[in-house]
Amino acid sequence: MTLRERHDIDDSANDDFSVRDLASAVEIITQITDVLRYFLLAIGGISLIVGGVGIMNIMLLSVSQRIREVGLRKAVGAKKSDVEIQFLVESVFISFLGGVGGVIIGILISFVVAVIIQSLQYTWPFIISWQSVIVATLVSIIIGIAFGIYPARKASKISPMEALRYE
Repeated sequence: MTLRERHDIDDSANDDFSVRDLASAVEIITQITDVLRYFLLAIGGISLIVGGVGIMNIMLLSVSQRIREVGLRKAVGAKKSDVEIQFLVESVFISFLGGVGGVIIGILISFVVAVIIQSLQYTWPFIISWQSVIVATLVSIIIGIAFGIYPARKASKISPMEALRYE
């Protein structure tokens, strides 16, 4: 009522101001952070899929370049499971290295951001939880397994006779 009198407004439909309480501000901030959380989750999911497809392509290329090696291993007694395990281990190793590299880059970026924000006289502690590092590394290993299964199975199905004739 006082604001309407000071602004010379007779009808409440013509208000040139708005009044909000703390609960509505908290609700708006919660909605914004939820949208950001889902947006970042979608970006992370897309990144994992793209990385997984990259690993799968690398492994498929490795299988096609090493057909003679696989054929020779199978000719001297290697089982399908031996070949599958070999290619899965390689896939997991590649994704593990990518995950460790991502963790290191993430820590460095977080450190730089914390230093910049602290230089602007804000309180922003540099905190990296070991749980997030472990989860990131495990997710990269799982991606390596998931996207390495197809190339590993393809390699294990190579016939020794055809592989040894392959040039």
